[in-house]
Amino acid sequence: MIFVIDPQPITEVVPERQAELLAGLHQAEHAVTRLPTVATDRAAEETTQLIVQSLFGADDYIAIKDGGEQVIHNCPECSVEAYVESSDFIGCFFCDYSIADECARCRTPLSVANQSVNNSSLCDYCDHVANRLTEENRRKISSDRV
Repeated sequence: MIFVIDPQPITEVVPERQAELLAGLHQAEHAVTRLPTVATDRAAEETTQLIVQSLFGADDYIAIKDGGEQVIHNCPECSVEAYVESSDFIGCFFCDYSIADECARCRTPLSVANQSVNNSSLCDYCDHVANRLTEENRRKISSDRV
């Protein structure tokens, strides 16, 4: 069997579609140029997670098995599972974020388990109390106006 390939380029075969073809080609090139950045970011996250698991995975397993606190967490800042709270290291291996040492109000040591999601300098209890007081003050002010 002999196959004959037409050497005439596709843009010559369909000249009225040339603009559409070139636009599609440009979009594809743009998407391909962004791929390495996305792939690199994702690969960096996965690599960091593998490193954290290899360094602290056994500690994490033993702590959970013995009823203790987890050692490896999702980072409150970047959400990558690379935040470590151990006797050797406290912080995120991916973005270098570290939780403040203690609550700004009650001086309780802060950790991933008790840090407020609304205010990173407070423990969740102090944040709850502060929000409750703020709501009560708003109600009081609005009732005084009436």
